Amino acid sequence: MQNRLGVVFGVVLFESMANSNIQDIVKAKAKRTQEIANLEKISLNRAANLTHKELLTFAKSLNPHACENLLSMVKTEQNLAIMDCNESIGKLNETLGLAQSEAIENEIRQLSVWGHTSWGLLVLLIIGGLIFIVK
Repeated sequence: MQNRLGVVFGVVLFESMANSNIQDIVKAKAKRTQEIANLEKISLNRAANLTHKELLTFAKSLNPHACENLLSMVKTEQNLAIMDCNESIGKLNETLGLAQSEAIENEIRQLSVWGHTSWGLLVLLIIGGLIFIVK
């Protein structure tokens, strides 16, 4: 049986510290950060600082090797999560850019059609006026 190190952010941590276990900790830390920000009505940065302190307090309660291992793995997993988020943001920005381009093109087309229509109506009005005056 694995040796249980403790519970952090509601996640039970075992001595083996599997990647999935660390991913659960990072997800739970992010959730806890959001909860603190909402409850305390503070910025996410301040809440992240508080949850980081919680993690450090827990890590310091471990033996030095486990502490170093935990913090290193959490840092790596958080960096991976940030890269995933940045990739998703890039895709969203690309999609939004395309949608905005299409919307702008549609507006230009609509303005162009309205411009042609209004010129056509103006020409008909002038011709009608000339015909009226000539009679």
